[in-house]
Amino acid sequence: MEFSSPMVHALERSLDGFSLRHQAIAHNIANVNTPNYVNQNVSFEQSLVDALADQTAPRGASSDPLDPNTDLASIPGSVEFKLGNMRPMAGASVTDGHNNPLLTWQPHMVKSSEPAQRLDGNRTPVETEVSGMVSNAVKYNAVVAVIQKEFGILKNIAQAK
Repeated sequence: MEFSSPMVHALERSLDGFSLRHQAIAHNIANVNTPNYVNQNVSFEQSLVDALADQTAPRGASSDPLDPNTDLASIPGSVEFKLGNMRPMAGASVTDGHNNPLLTWQPHMVKSSEPAQRLDGNRTPVETEVSGMVSNAVKYNAVVAVIQKEFGILKNIAQAK
């Protein structure tokens, strides 16, 4: 059964992002003693919010300057571009060939651009990685709790009939 709710799709994609981030952190910790290792990061939240906004935004002409689909050139004193045409941020991508950017959105690992922190060239601060893993696990579990609540509501509705 497929749910077409933007919220369910956003929650699913959030889990994808948090899962990939957890893999990246685990990989970073596993390579903490590898000389010249460059740690990897997954930063996906803003690009996911952008994909969700692009999916749920009404299409067509609009005079609301805060609407991402508004042609700002039609508003006096504004610059000429559409916010809805912005590209995804680093750390995620939207694949072509589908009308719904939220369904095709995927997080990606990117190598850190931070300078080496140790003499062996390794760029992985263990303390930062461990705290990042704990923070990521809390966020992942929070999204799981929201999904459980959402499906619990649907279950109650189905049982009431």
